Amino acid sequence: RSTRNWGMEKGEGLVLRCEGRKCGKQSMGWEIGKWDQTSAEAKRLLSFVFSYPLAPIFLPILISFSSACGYRHTALYPDQYNSVSVPIFENRTFYQGVEFDLGEAMVKEIELRTPYKVTNRGHADTELEGTILNIEQTQLSRHRSSGVPQQMEVRVVVDFQWKDLRSGETIRDRRGLTAVGRYVPTAGASEPFELAQHQAVGNLAQSIVWQLAEGW
Repeated sequence: RSTRNWGMEKGEGLVLRCEGRKCGKQSMGWEIGKWDQTSAEAKRLLSFVFSYPLAPIFLPILISFSSACGYRHTALYPDQYNSVSVPIFENRTFYQGVEFDLGEAMVKEIELRTPYKVTNRGHADTELEGTILNIEQTQLSRHRSSGVPQQMEVRVVVDFQWKDLRSGETIRDRRGLTAVGRYVPTAGASEPFELAQHQAVGNLAQSIVWQLAEGW
């Protein structure tokens, strides 16, 4: 089945269509459909995409491509809200300053990806708050002869809540959300820990903002 009307109305989104009982290569297609509680195919698709660690990196690229073709991704987000306050997350780790980097990254992502205006608490109708629970390093590989760590991974874990300041209702509540970054500290590359931390914070900000969308 195909469609020639690629225009979108308010409340519509890009939906995966499957014809028949199986979603094989020959039966899958994209169509414009209402983004509501009945769009089970679209939600399953997003759940599948977010099951991969690099999803926060590639999903914005996909959405940006669809926007260039005339699609609007703002329909993914609840339209009853207009603004959001983003206070600095509580930092329970020994890595000081990461909370400010995360706050700055989230503000940029919200303004870029959503229809919401970031403002102070007194003027906002919602608030996005959270806690940085843990930052840890893991050795991914080591040099064969010397045993020196060759590639390291930095993992950042947070809890966050998105609240309606007018009603006090919790809109989203996520626990143990994780993002990673990597660096190579050995001679030749000599990459600093801060490089991987910055990558992890950027990926985490993207993941948080995408999870503000409907259906999560």
